Amino acid sequence: MTAKVVNLPIKIELVCSGCGAAGQGSCHCDAPYVRPSKRAEAAIIANPMKSDRAIASAIGVGSNTVLRARQKTTAPSGAVRRTGKDGKTRKIPTREPQPIATREAQPIAADAPLETRVNTMVRDLDNAISPWVEDAEKWVASHGNELANEKNELGHTGKQCLAQALHAWADRLLRLAQAVDGR
Repeated sequence: MTAKVVNLPIKIELVCSGCGAAGQGSCHCDAPYVRPSKRAEAAIIANPMKSDRAIASAIGVGSNTVLRARQKTTAPSGAVRRTGKDGKTRKIPTREPQPIATREAQPIAADAPLETRVNTMVRDLDNAISPWVEDAEKWVASHGNELANEKNELGHTGKQCLAQALHAWADRLLRLAQAVDGR
């Protein structure tokens, strides 16, 4: 019996944090290897005024990797302009916030099977809540420092109002879940 060895391509390009060697264990300096997303995050923090493509070119990763890292990074982004690969400074494009995609709940036929009615309710609940929660999580992540600061424009009472509304909805959903569970 003979075994066939199949060489699979390496999907993630790791780089040694010590000597900069690329690959999977191709150096012997015993320094840890770093994922492209972590390299991108570090580069964004070090150079927040550089464009995604300029950073990607400098560290040898794709611009989409840098874009995703920039979206995750909570680095202060008060910048209005960024420097591109060509050295020119350009205005950062701004996007209008997209409205939360809502869909009218479909009426459930009274004679529909229970499983169909439950699945429809779960789908409608998910379609209504998930986009809002995702938007809210992004907003809180990007404004976390402002929310923590007592002297922000929202003020202490504004933060309390937002927190109370979130707790009230969570409480209503919890009571509904308990009623479904029979508690």
